[in-house]
Amino acid sequence: MDTIVTALKETPIPTILVVAGIVFLLLSIAGQLAGRVTVPPERQRQATIIGCLLVVVGIALHVIPSRLIPPAPPRVSAPTPSPSPPTGDQPPQTTSTPPNFQPPPSTPQPPTQDFKVVSIPSLNARLTALRFFEGTPCNEPSLEERTYRQRFAKVMTRDIYTEFTLEHPKHDRQVKITIQGFYHHQGKETSRPEVETFIPANKEKSVFWFHPRTGPRSVISCINVRRGDWSVGSYTVDVYIEGEQVTNGSFEIYE
Repeated sequence: MDTIVTALKETPIPTILVVAGIVFLLLSIAGQLAGRVTVPPERQRQATIIGCLLVVVGIALHVIPSRLIPPAPPRVSAPTPSPSPPTGDQPPQTTSTPPNFQPPPSTPQPPTQDFKVVSIPSLNARLTALRFFEGTPCNEPSLEERTYRQRFAKVMTRDIYTEFTLEHPKHDRQVKITIQGFYHHQGKETSRPEVETFIPANKEKSVFWFHPRTGPRSVISCINVRRGDWSVGSYTVDVYIEGEQVTNGSFEIYE
């Protein structure tokens, strides 16, 4: 009995229906099966109908799904091409540069130089920054528009401003000061700008700047300020406040 049940579990349903239909057809024709199962004549017609239905349904279940569902195409794996060794007539292949790779600039532009805070006892202040930016004396850029560098292209340079920052206690009134700058190129002094200004009242930080043409009585013609007038090479700037040298810095003009 167990063998029969196991065989039925492993047999597809369409096959079982077809076999059952054939058995019913045999009963409808012969009227009996193996001398043990006898079908009365009035039931043979019903057995014929049931047998035909079972055979048709079994064949339909076996044939229709295979026609409705096309077989999946076989997967063919593409062969991996093996790199061929370079020959004498063919140069070796080099690895291409990734599209998102950006080469480093050939001439880096450091925005500021290393600076050490300088104390100014005579003013009870500290000089906390020294920077350079490019501009024109007739239309100097505002604090938000300035681009600080240490290297400037000759063809794009008009004037080089020197800017420094003082931090100090708040003063009840303005404190007048005189600022001088000495520009040197290859050991030779090129200009000596001078500014008469003041430390504002009720502030703890002040920003000052000057350019080579700055002076108390200087008259600047913007027509004469052109790009490319600077000589190529390194420049140094000494900063004096009230006749005392407080710091110095350097920048470079390049082709």
